[in-house]
Amino acid sequence: MNEIIFSLTMVGLCVSLMLILYKHLEAKIMVKIMEYYRGMEDRIYSEVARLKDSLSEQNKKIMMVNRGLKFSLEVQNKILNILLSNRARYRRIGEAGSINHSSDVKISKKDSISRETYPVNLERLNDTEKNVLLFLSKTGGKVGVREIQLHMNKSREHIARLMKKMYEDGYVEREGRGNSYVYWVRDEVKNIIMRDARTS
Repeated sequence: MNEIIFSLTMVGLCVSLMLILYKHLEAKIMVKIMEYYRGMEDRIYSEVARLKDSLSEQNKKIMMVNRGLKFSLEVQNKILNILLSNRARYRRIGEAGSINHSSDVKISKKDSISRETYPVNLERLNDTEKNVLLFLSKTGGKVGVREIQLHMNKSREHIARLMKKMYEDGYVEREGRGNSYVYWVRDEVKNIIMRDARTS
């Protein structure tokens, strides 16, 4: 009888120990599982954040490329419009170049503008033009735009346009000096201008 009671007691103790060990192992397993899933969650959040940053960078690059393409297209359209608007002018220049080449006429690039020499008629000139011609006549040499500008007290652009017109009308001659010109009065114009200055 005592042996049976002892056996039952030992069985009870074994079962209790097994239950304690099971609970302990179960707790450890649960902790490990929680740590694993927590680590997985952190890695997932980190990967999602990295993907968001990458997508944001890609979007910025795409926007920059789109802006560059838009600007390039606008520039191309402007150039095309300019070429189309000046098409007739370029054709005339090309034809003039062909004519000059075929006839072996050598013309300076800066002086390639065709001009007509009119009879000297002072009534066709305004006061500014007369004053410029008188100044050039009295100077007696080749004068640059800067000197004419200072003498006339006008803007450089105004004097440059004026001298270009007077050259094309045949009142003055010019010669290229670097990026600019020097001007002098034609002899027949000079004689008339000086004679008019003496009589007035």
